[in-house]
Amino acid sequence: MAWTPQTGPQTTAIEAARDVDELFYGGAAGGGKTDYLLGDFLQDVGQGACWQGILFRRTYPELDEIVQRSLEIYPLVGGEYRASTPPEWRFPGGAVLRLRSLDSDLEFPRYQGHSYSWIGWDELPNWASMAAYHKMKSRLRGRAARKR
Repeated sequence: MAWTPQTGPQTTAIEAARDVDELFYGGAAGGGKTDYLLGDFLQDVGQGACWQGILFRRTYPELDEIVQRSLEIYPLVGGEYRASTPPEWRFPGGAVLRLRSLDSDLEFPRYQGHSYSWIGWDELPNWASMAAYHKMKSRLRGRAARKR
């Protein structure tokens, strides 16, 4: 299997994500938060083209760790990494995970008209405010059966 949650908080979070639209997963450095986000997106990649996701870090250089870990996991399930700027993962069946930066809510207009079924934020406390997070929730309107 490409990814399985660690026993404990990751497993609890994956199970909870089946019943909630919004989940905050925190903890100490090295606690598996980034891994959880990558694994959580995979849970519904079987929905195909309607499973469109976006994973944010505040700046592009901060995406490096996510890219490196995703290169270990996603090829095992047929994911194809596109290293273009901005980077993204494409999966058999049409699911897509975009890796993006969003420094502040002032950059929100770049996402006007976008629709996603999954939105992830890695290191959300690094943003100066929750404004960008709240604005992006309006983009959680994709066609997937389970959005979060």
